[in-house]
Amino acid sequence: MTESQPIEKRITRSVDVTGDGIEDVIMLHVRGESLTSPFFWTLTIRSEDREIFKYDGDGTWFNSFFDDVGYVSGCTGYVACKEKFFYGDILDLVLPPSSYNVDAFADEAASNSLYGLGRPYLKKCCSVEGRDADIIVADMAARLRNGTAVVIQNYTSAMTLNPHAAMFVPEVGQFIPIYEP
Repeated sequence: MTESQPIEKRITRSVDVTGDGIEDVIMLHVRGESLTSPFFWTLTIRSEDREIFKYDGDGTWFNSFFDDVGYVSGCTGYVACKEKFFYGDILDLVLPPSSYNVDAFADEAASNSLYGLGRPYLKKCCSVEGRDADIIVADMAARLRNGTAVVIQNYTSAMTLNPHAAMFVPEVGQFIPIYEP
């Protein structure tokens, strides 16, 4: 493949992200005009043939950084680092290690945590509000604290040290945001 050819690549993984013991499909669709142009991507999670998560990414603002030493760890050079991030790191890091930051995710006072993000999202996505939303958010916090939550993280660039995080909420059948940097 030359640096001037259009990019269109789909990568899939099967892993249980809903906690029901059944593997779900995580698909990353990467596209761009060429290896040196910005990439655009769509990260989708499907469970039992139903889309439960979707994120559309635009790499325009960080495209030039792939040549910076250390921007992506474990590689050297613009093309190698760009390919490592898009074709490996995004999917490899969707499921964070079990040592995610529970205190940041479940901080009741923080607007960028489960409490600040979850309630409004439940109202918007699922028409759940008031006491019903409070119960779901409290259950989510309990699952985070006892280690039974299924958390995903979504990198919006290679240097996002604290990626966006969401957790699957069976009560509404989808991922709800629990942290934004």
